[in-house]
Amino acid sequence: MAQPAPLALLRESVIYETVSSLKAGGECITMPLGVWRRGDVLEATLYPGSRAHRLAESLECVVAALPADPLDVARILLGEAVEPVLEGGLCCPVYAKPYIIIEAVVGEVRRLEGGFYRIILEPRKSMLHSYPEPFTRLASCLVELLVAYTRIRYWRGCGERLREYQGLGRCLDLLERRSVGEYRRYYSLVKRLVDRLVEPCLRGSASG
Repeated sequence: MAQPAPLALLRESVIYETVSSLKAGGECITMPLGVWRRGDVLEATLYPGSRAHRLAESLECVVAALPADPLDVARILLGEAVEPVLEGGLCCPVYAKPYIIIEAVVGEVRRLEGGFYRIILEPRKSMLHSYPEPFTRLASCLVELLVAYTRIRYWRGCGERLREYQGLGRCLDLLERRSVGEYRRYYSLVKRLVDRLVEPCLRGSASG
């Protein structure tokens, strides 16, 4: 299969955070999704408890948008993006301002240990759509916080939750010191959500 040019911009085995729309049974679900390239295909993991996980075995196609604005990951995760920014010609709408768009069919779904699903995506269409926001440490740390929030929300044990939380140390320090405007707003919102989940574990750790 010939590799579409924009797909070649993705480094092998590096996880890219996308805002993806997944189609199952004629319905599209939009969510942040980490994907990585392996040769001519993309792969992703679906966590138990998510709506996409429940529909994993009926997934038909995925439209993965690498957002030009990293704040779109926060907007999607917090349910703030309600209007599609791109429709037509794709199996699902795009809800983030995209830098790269990749439409792929679901070639295989594998069930993994722990109830996870690995989905293998075969790209059929890809395009460069806009210019990305220049790279910043602030954006990287906000995305790291968002990813940690999704994991902490998934983990039920305090050991896993605290390990994830403690790994955020330097990013939390940077976000606290340097975030302004929308970055400050989303940092504050997600930090409160994370604190709510880990607070019982921190109290238990202190009393133990």
